[in-house]
Amino acid sequence: MPEATTSATIAVTIDGIQVAVPPGTTLYDAARCAGIDIPVLCHSPQLQPVAVCRMCVVEVQGARVLQAACIRQAEDGMMVQTQSDKVKQSRAMLTELLMSDYPQSDQAHNGHTQRYTGKRNLLLDLAEQQGITAPRFPARPFDHGHDVSSAVIQVNHNACIMCDRCIRACDDVQCNEVIGRAGKGYLARIAFDHDLPMGQSSCVSCGECMAACPTGALIDKPLTLPLLSDDSVQHVDSLCPYCGVGCSITYTVDTQRHTILQVAGRESPVNHGRLCVKGRYGFDYTHHQERLLVPLLRRPEYYPKAVDSLANPRQAFREATWDEVLDLAAQRFMAIKQQFGSQALAGFGSAKCSNEDNYLFQKLIRAVFGTNNVDHCTRLCHASSVAALMEQVGSGSVSNPFADCLETDAIFIIGSNTTHNHPVAATFMKQAAKAGTTLIIADPRRPAIKVFAVLAVVLTGLLATANGTFRVTAKTVVEGAMQRAAAAPFQGYVAEAPVRAGDTVRKGQLLAALDDRDLKLERVRWDSEKEQVERKYREALAKHDRSASRVLAAQLAQAEAQLALTEEKLGRTRLTAPFDAVVVSGDLSQLLGAPVEQGKVLFELAPLDSYRVILQVDERDIGYVGPGQRGELALTGLVGAPVGFTVKSITSVSTPQEGRNFFRVEAELDEAPAGLRPGMEGVGKIAAGERRLAWIWTRTFANWLRLSLWAWLP
Repeated sequence: MPEATTSATIAVTIDGIQVAVPPGTTLYDAARCAGIDIPVLCHSPQLQPVAVCRMCVVEVQGARVLQAACIRQAEDGMMVQTQSDKVKQSRAMLTELLMSDYPQSDQAHNGHTQRYTGKRNLLLDLAEQQGITAPRFPARPFDHGHDVSSAVIQVNHNACIMCDRCIRACDDVQCNEVIGRAGKGYLARIAFDHDLPMGQSSCVSCGECMAACPTGALIDKPLTLPLLSDDSVQHVDSLCPYCGVGCSITYTVDTQRHTILQVAGRESPVNHGRLCVKGRYGFDYTHHQERLLVPLLRRPEYYPKAVDSLANPRQAFREATWDEVLDLAAQRFMAIKQQFGSQALAGFGSAKCSNEDNYLFQKLIRAVFGTNNVDHCTRLCHASSVAALMEQVGSGSVSNPFADCLETDAIFIIGSNTTHNHPVAATFMKQAAKAGTTLIIADPRRPAIKVFAVLAVVLTGLLATANGTFRVTAKTVVEGAMQRAAAAPFQGYVAEAPVRAGDTVRKGQLLAALDDRDLKLERVRWDSEKEQVERKYREALAKHDRSASRVLAAQLAQAEAQLALTEEKLGRTRLTAPFDAVVVSGDLSQLLGAPVEQGKVLFELAPLDSYRVILQVDERDIGYVGPGQRGELALTGLVGAPVGFTVKSITSVSTPQEGRNFFRVEAELDEAPAGLRPGMEGVGKIAAGERRLAWIWTRTFANWLRLSLWAWLP
């Protein structure tokens, strides 16, 4: 019998196009494979997806709500629509809401600020695509302000959409952890360190946040000339001229004035688009006012080098042509060679030059000067490391890109202040250290990257020795301690319905009223029937007709009973609240005049002063929970300190949800905070004793591994 094989890909249909992708691929990446562009604001391929902006939502067949394509993984046979009416309506509404708060200008494109910043403004692009020119919603009533304290980056907080791309770029890519959030609600904004101006914070001005920002919240300051649109500039791919990492960059050049306007990181195996402050912003020195633009020759009267007596040392030189200075240099070198021989000359190459330039340089020394006295500055730095690599690996050259640090188990840095000398290379090492890779520093100094090594050691020590409170986390809902149902007392029609679900009612307040007109007619009918039977009964008694009087007495009792029943029904046509309560469910406001059956539940009421907490505890954690344990509850609808509770009981029957089983745990609140209402949801944490931190953080994986081994072993 042939062995079963599993497919290496899954098939997904997006907008009618079927595409095969590996398992685990997100719908966003699957759409890109199919050539379909899904708009995004908070997502970038270089960053982990967080689904903050919800601009990438798509419609998945069978799904209850729209799905965020950047985090929703594709499944085999999935049918996806990226341009359905529901999706377009959602994107248009999100874009309009964001544009209502975006800075406006009468002269700006689309009514909003569109000064060229050297990068695309994804929000304004979306607004233009969807034809949003004048949002219907009012703008925020306050100004978050501008921050121009940085020498190279300017911050416009009003243009920020809180997508967190700058935070993730700073934390996860550059690993500098400078940017975070400050404030709540409408006052929320990005902040640097402890809400300092950017220029006064610990920001190293690498520009990664600026490059990641999808709007005009973070943009480059012009360092040479004002930035121009793409129609007026030329983009030139090159390599960073500073350190030996060799980052790929793209220059934006004003070809008419021969001026570099901007530098951007370019994707390559070396730097993956990352740059440091020198690579991104250290280009304006070429336009410095003191830069020499023509060669200078020392005047004869100032030989040897003595300019101390001059107020301006430039007076000791005169301008010359390139041919003149090159001829003079060649004559002086040849004179030394003729007088003292070739061994009196030597050449030293530079790591700032390309390999091709250094090759030509050593050829000049050997072939023209006639000497092998040629050396390179790299030998001074790397002679020891080259010897060690030759002995251990068999090659003294670089064998891997720096990004491979993310794939290794340990990193050993010897005598290198990597964060200062090679900042981009250091980002990969810091990323690896944050992910758990062992980082070893051997250096008499204390380089900044040593912090990551120390942090790794401290975290390992804490995991191994420190204890912490183990808390079982569960989804939680607040219910009334008891709930009273208000049902229809008889079959009838709805006449009044002044309350609905969510309303607070007082004892005796009207909830609903049934139409009583038919009952009043029925009361009149039975009242008339009673009078007729009474008259006949009296006549039978007068005639001493005993048999007739007995029959009429029974009919009279029946009429009186029906009349009493009708009176009772009339008294129950008005449903009132039995106590002060909140209406948990029920809304008859849209059913006026509609019939209701006897016994149908019209409202459910919960008392205002008595609540219970229901926690849905995963079956993997139910063994740690017991009556009497303490816990805390944080509710979505209540801002403030968590509310304490005590576990009272645990049901013995589980309920399947989302592919797992959950047990219902009931708890009692210590006190009901103001504003608490039945139906509020949140997250509860039950304290289950002290445990090792290592056990707390790894127990889920350990349980999975234990069960997997049990299932696998014979």
